[in-house]
Amino acid sequence: MTSLQRGLAGLGLPYPAWASQAGPSHDVVVSTRCRAARNLQGLPFPWRCSAHQIAEAQQRVRSAMEAQAPTLMAGGWLLRTRTPAREVSTLVEARYASLTWASQEGYGALAVDAEGSVAVMAQEEDHLRIQSILPGLQVQSARAKVTQAAFDLAVHAPFAWLPGLGFLTASPANVGAAERTSVLLHLPGLEGLDRLASAINAARCLGCSVRGLFGEGTRAVGAFFQVSNLPVDANGAAAAADRVQAAAGHLVDAERDARRDLYGADEARTALAARAEAAADAAWSGTLTAGQALEVVSLRRLAMAEQVVDGSLPEAGAWVSALGLVCAVAQGAAPVWERYQAVRHTALLRSLLRKPT
Repeated sequence: MTSLQRGLAGLGLPYPAWASQAGPSHDVVVSTRCRAARNLQGLPFPWRCSAHQIAEAQQRVRSAMEAQAPTLMAGGWLLRTRTPAREVSTLVEARYASLTWASQEGYGALAVDAEGSVAVMAQEEDHLRIQSILPGLQVQSARAKVTQAAFDLAVHAPFAWLPGLGFLTASPANVGAAERTSVLLHLPGLEGLDRLASAINAARCLGCSVRGLFGEGTRAVGAFFQVSNLPVDANGAAAAADRVQAAAGHLVDAERDARRDLYGADEARTALAARAEAAADAAWSGTLTAGQALEVVSLRRLAMAEQVVDGSLPEAGAWVSALGLVCAVAQGAAPVWERYQAVRHTALLRSLLRKPT
């Protein structure tokens, strides 16, 4: 059992679907996420709410789930104030919670469905962040889960909406559809052949943004990239998701072409296996930075996808999340994570690789 599995079991939460199953195009695509931001009618945005209003918002959300969508909290319901920092780090590593939610030490709640495929954060930047993360390339399936969850909750907890604007959000950039679909891709082949810039430009020409592992303000480390839709008006969410699907599909095809060019010959495949094993061995010889550790994971995952070393791609996705979190924290996130970043990344990598000490 991994540290993430133990941590989630201790919280009574399911292991996330994106890390436990193989999905379409899983050789290139780690996961697909759809997220909707919603605010409750008649209440200020969370950052302007009083303690009484925060409590009211949480009660509205929980009552709506109990009445209309009990499956959304079948996997668990947690209050931020009763969740210690170590357990919060587990929630972020599982991608159930965001760094923003984690920093809200005075309030916030989290619900997870029994399958580990849908999570609802209460009092993040907005009153609700409803998200689904699925393995591989599953844009429409992830969006369908979020759309259904939002519809069910709105029956008993109506959302703030204005004609001509759409859903109202704490960030003006999200007003409208207030929905983001993103695909996390692993593109070491394109990076290795210096084709990455042109492939990413093509994705941007389709109306998508390309960002780091944990969104705005995070770098792409280890050739991992998120392709996401740009903000759209209230009627544009479906078309925006289609653009993400198209852009991700283009990058999958380009990456596979690059890998064939790089590793089509037996000698090249043998060399890739040797590099992956050497990188794993090096992880035991000294302390690595978070970025260096993620580069080891990137190489190992590539070798798995090319079937030159044994391993589980869904499990490798969990490695990416764990070390990607450390990299995001290292770029100036909340101070509560500094100790996590400083102490754990090398030990974490060693435990993930499961080699004897």
